[in-house]
Amino acid sequence: MELKIREVIFDDLYEFLKILEDVKFSFNPDPNKSTSEVGFEAIKHLLANFHTAKDKTNNFFGSLVGLSGKEFGKVPLRDSAKVLTSFIAEIKDSDFFSLSTLLARKK
Repeated sequence: MELKIREVIFDDLYEFLKILEDVKFSFNPDPNKSTSEVGFEAIKHLLANFHTAKDKTNNFFGSLVGLSGKEFGKVPLRDSAKVLTSFIAEIKDSDFFSLSTLLARKK
């Protein structure tokens, strides 16, 4: 199954923030770590806790590829992993982690 992620838009941020709240994600990057290390730690935490927001997570990622949350939950793992990877690349390209790390260093 070939799933192509649509462009991530600003409004997606609100839905993603709801998921972050449900997984009790707190982002306090270590100013001594590289942007890549900070990003990896954040993603690792999210992936380990997505199960606490299963429906919201499926709905969110499904919306990125034109599927309902229920349909996205039935997507083979290899294909859903590609969607997650594409989303992570979109966030990375937006310099989200760079900005967060920079702000932490200024404190």
